[in-house]
Amino acid sequence: MGRKKDPPKTQQESFKRWIIEKADWITFTENINITFNQNSSLQDNINLLTKSIIEAANKSIPKTPGITFSNAVPWWNEEIKTAIENWKKALRKYKKTRSLEDLINFKKLKANTRQIIKNSKEKSWQKFLQSLQQDMPISTFWKCVSSLKGKNSRQSIKGLVQDNKFFTDLHEITNIIGSYFASVSATENYEKDFITYKKSIESVPILFDSSNTESYNQPISRYELISTIKQNLKKSALGPDGIHPYMIKNLPENAITFILQLYNKILLSDSFPDSWKIAHVIPILKPDKDPLIVSSYHPIALTSVLGKLYEKILNKRLIWYLESTNSLNKLQFGFRKNHSTHHALLDLQTRIHKAIVNKNHLYTIFFDLEKAYDLTWHYNILRSLYSAGIRGHLANFIKSFLTERTIHVRIGKNISDPFIIENGVPQGSVISVSLFLLAVNNISSFIPYPVT
Repeated sequence: MGRKKDPPKTQQESFKRWIIEKADWITFTENINITFNQNSSLQDNINLLTKSIIEAANKSIPKTPGITFSNAVPWWNEEIKTAIENWKKALRKYKKTRSLEDLINFKKLKANTRQIIKNSKEKSWQKFLQSLQQDMPISTFWKCVSSLKGKNSRQSIKGLVQDNKFFTDLHEITNIIGSYFASVSATENYEKDFITYKKSIESVPILFDSSNTESYNQPISRYELISTIKQNLKKSALGPDGIHPYMIKNLPENAITFILQLYNKILLSDSFPDSWKIAHVIPILKPDKDPLIVSSYHPIALTSVLGKLYEKILNKRLIWYLESTNSLNKLQFGFRKNHSTHHALLDLQTRIHKAIVNKNHLYTIFFDLEKAYDLTWHYNILRSLYSAGIRGHLANFIKSFLTERTIHVRIGKNISDPFIIENGVPQGSVISVSLFLLAVNNISSFIPYPVT
């Protein structure tokens, strides 16, 4: 009988990650000196900027090794490891001798091991409770709870079952998952009648012609760029280009000028660069789901930080226009400044109270939109933009942003083939929330009176 491996250890093979805490930002800044080339293509300038940032980072920021090992549970320690080794050793001895003395010794050691593990879990739980703070983010809370329970959504995928076949090759697995994620947004998921209607109405293009004198179409200012970097660019996972948000925050003046010129040239082009439409998708196992089934995973999309920064700037302009012109439905409480689900609950409470006072009946229906983000209709977003009066550069950027997007599923160092996303708003994108609000903005107009 072979000896079992020590439990809860997690091995993760992945891209080497930047150790930002040990970055030498002075050296990083000194190694970047670039000038925007007006005669080069947008993509060439993007490549130049990306290359300059990565080369400077390689000289000033250390990386983690490609493989890391970590305890899967915080309560695991050397005492538990030794206790388990002792009772396994006693078990092997008893299987050889079959003596009553060795059986009793084995049971004692096993019981002792259980007690040690129980005590360690209790201590770990008490330590966690003592660390709780009122302002702790709910995501951090549940992450700690999952860690204590030994759950790890980022554990390596060992295999998948598809069409009664078992796959273990990671490249095949990434392609299976990529195909599944892409299929969720496929046009064939719509009802047949809607597909016919969709094809018919999309044959008439929506034109956003404008002289571009509108305030939201003006060149991006240095203030807009710098304030967005400082206030809205937060720590996040690396996209396909490997650039960390903190690298952008520590760029020298020449690189800031470069980005400003690049962004304004993109704005004038009425497009969104193809390289920024590519997302690396990390499959995360859903709670209590079978890891062998492809539908058990949900996607976490990682895109270029440079692209996200550009999105954030134009999203601010979009939200400002929609709010200042009262273009958003007054019944829309989600994802808006100074609005929340509390307002929706208060509105419902008021209606209930009025119904009781007036001795009327009030019927409330709650429903969930299946695959809401994945199947958001692009044409309807553009139609809503047009109805709101948005024209020119901003509208054309959104039109380009939504189309010809691709994903690559990434598991460790293994990357899938590209898969096209036909419909929906990009998962994890800043501007996607605003575009979804536009997509459902007129939904109440389809509800007949007296329903409100």
